[in-house]
Amino acid sequence: MLPALPLAQYRFLFQAKDPVSLPAFADPLWRSVFGLALHRLSCIGAGTDCRTCSLRFRCDFFLLTRSGIPPERDQEDSRTGLATVMRDLPVPLVFHSRVFDHSLSIPAGATFMAGMVLAGHGNHHLRAVIRAMELTGDLGIGRKRARFRLLETSRCESCSYSTLIQADGSHPPPPAPEPIPPVPARVRVTLTTPWLLPDTLASRSIDTPEVLVSRFLTQIIRRVSLFQECYTGQPLETDFHHLKEQAAGVPLPDVEITGNHGYRPGKRSKSFVAVRGTFVLDLTGAPELWPFLLLGRLLHTGKQAAHGYGRYRLTGLDVSNRREVRACTS
Repeated sequence: MLPALPLAQYRFLFQAKDPVSLPAFADPLWRSVFGLALHRLSCIGAGTDCRTCSLRFRCDFFLLTRSGIPPERDQEDSRTGLATVMRDLPVPLVFHSRVFDHSLSIPAGATFMAGMVLAGHGNHHLRAVIRAMELTGDLGIGRKRARFRLLETSRCESCSYSTLIQADGSHPPPPAPEPIPPVPARVRVTLTTPWLLPDTLASRSIDTPEVLVSRFLTQIIRRVSLFQECYTGQPLETDFHHLKEQAAGVPLPDVEITGNHGYRPGKRSKSFVAVRGTFVLDLTGAPELWPFLLLGRLLHTGKQAAHGYGRYRLTGLDVSNRREVRACTS
């Protein structure tokens, strides 16, 4: 059974009121300010621990940034599939903005954008997301708390952002799962943001490309499967043992991966290994991995994936002509 997970990509267009400075990779910053805004709009029990709050399953902040699982599926005895063995389940919101090769200086009056992906049932909270984005502009972003205003919200349809979302959150229903394009013989995977691994775990495999890539693929399979179970209510019924074997045995014609130990996403965060680089997968004997790779482009993988880490780009390879073909980007 192939994964059937509807993912909606949203783009928020802003106009700067003050000069805005953004880093090249701004999603962690967006997630931080957005979380503060969403909490202010949602929480009515100041000082209450979200995990014990009696209103948590009616709270947009909790459902989008903490557990995200509807109450009837959050209890451990009601979980099925992979969720039965996972302590931390994913949230349905993933920041997915454009990554630049340089920091941005945006003058007052100019426009700029941020991106986000909502999975399955997470789209039911779009109205709260838009309100939080509006408040984010009032709170300001960056060290100088530069202010901006939300001009419009649009959703990606067939690789173009054309569906406008009204300020009250009214919009067409979430898109159905997109059809899967043909499997390329080879595909290049390029990590566009650091893939974060626990320092102790990665230290044993960082020098072994085959093991590291196998772990990358296994994480994506697990994440896509969890998202489908948690946010569509339909556990993925497939042969996970077979997928794991394919992830471990897929040929790697080209691998260029480096790991930076001691990487800290924030001043108070623990350290990770930040993996960067690119590698080529030969999918001739492992076509079942292709739909997971496609969905993983939008969901990311590894630690702090919802903050924009663990993002990658896929490029199909024309083996006969030894050239890259633009198959899909992220």
